[in-house]
Amino acid sequence: MKYKLVAIDLDDSLLGSDYKISQENKLAIKKAEEKGVIVTIATGRPLQSCLPYVRELGLDVPFITYNGAMVIEGKTMDILYHETIEPEYGMDILELVEEFSPTVLVFADNKLYVNEINERTDRYTRISSMEANLRSDLQSIALKGATKILFYNEPEKVRKMEEKIMESLKGKLNYHISKPFFLEVINSNTSKGIALEALAKNIGISSHEVIAIGDSYNDISMIEYAGLGVAVDNAYDEIKSRADYISKSNIDNGVAEVIERFILEG
Repeated sequence: MKYKLVAIDLDDSLLGSDYKISQENKLAIKKAEEKGVIVTIATGRPLQSCLPYVRELGLDVPFITYNGAMVIEGKTMDILYHETIEPEYGMDILELVEEFSPTVLVFADNKLYVNEINERTDRYTRISSMEANLRSDLQSIALKGATKILFYNEPEKVRKMEEKIMESLKGKLNYHISKPFFLEVINSNTSKGIALEALAKNIGISSHEVIAIGDSYNDISMIEYAGLGVAVDNAYDEIKSRADYISKSNIDNGVAEVIERFILEG
């Protein structure tokens, strides 16, 4: 099979534990591009947090952010697609999880709004390169339409929040645990898989010509869409069970392994 498009998740997939792209992965991506293959990223991160990696890789193609809620043109940084959470459901979910006292991060207009400044928000802003704007009433941001809402909490409470959302708002929102302490929420009609399908169709590529590489629950949609869905070895077991191929882990250059095996040697 000749693959023409590769979509790669960032955290715990392309990036190592130091949040950097290894030389091995960069070289493999460059060689794939030299063969005419389009390589892009598909991440839950906001735009600002993606830019250093977009520039490092020299991407001039559309890339997927906010778990598929926003697609950006690599050359111009124009927003090609943007879907926000319906205000009613955004406000509902903020109220629904209050009892668990999460740190709440709301993304709107590529800005970050938080309900508190603490060690969690400090850690997130360091990783994301975003400034946290403290707001006592995040409902007003949700009312205008948020791109993504992220709940940061202890893993046990994250799972309980997910269960409560499933009971009350299933089908009205797209939600998933991206890390044990992150529960991410976007519009019900958006996902990495939906965004990747639209991107592929726009450039005349069919699903069986696509490779998608990821590690977490927010990657399932694109792993299942792609002709070759890949889970890195450090992925959750459920993600591995959905994948067509399990590569080496992120710290062992799993992305490079996939590119070398299925594109450079294929």
